[in-house]
Amino acid sequence: MFIQVFLVGILAGMSPGPDFFVVMKNSLGFGRRSGIASALGIGTALAIHATYTILGIALILQHYVLLFKLIQLMGATYLVYLAIQTILSTFSKKNNQLGEDIAFEGNKSFQEGFKNGLLCNLLNPKAFLFFLSIFSQFISADTHSWIRW
Repeated sequence: MFIQVFLVGILAGMSPGPDFFVVMKNSLGFGRRSGIASALGIGTALAIHATYTILGIALILQHYVLLFKLIQLMGATYLVYLAIQTILSTFSKKNNQLGEDIAFEGNKSFQEGFKNGLLCNLLNPKAFLFFLSIFSQFISADTHSWIRW
């Protein structure tokens, strides 16, 4: 189970998304410290997602086994959808160019960079769906609580 979750996490981490762009924007525009703060904020948000997903799945497993099966089916469907979108996006021939340079003014504090990263990930509905779909595929009623964590 650990290897499968690790591999899916690595593949998800390699695809750029809003988190990548927040870290890049803050790093390039406000410096290394702001980029690191953004990355730490994103890491904190990921830990929050993992925690409430594990706790929620455990609760659902205890009381609503049929609902858990439905969540597993929806999670697997979402992962297939993401895979298809990724494959199709490699074949699209769109030119995405910025028409003008972005000008940054001033410095961004460590707290502001952290907040940018945290909110970017916490408010991203795809992150919630990703964690729910991944963990629902690998956690079952037989999984010990120490393995879940």
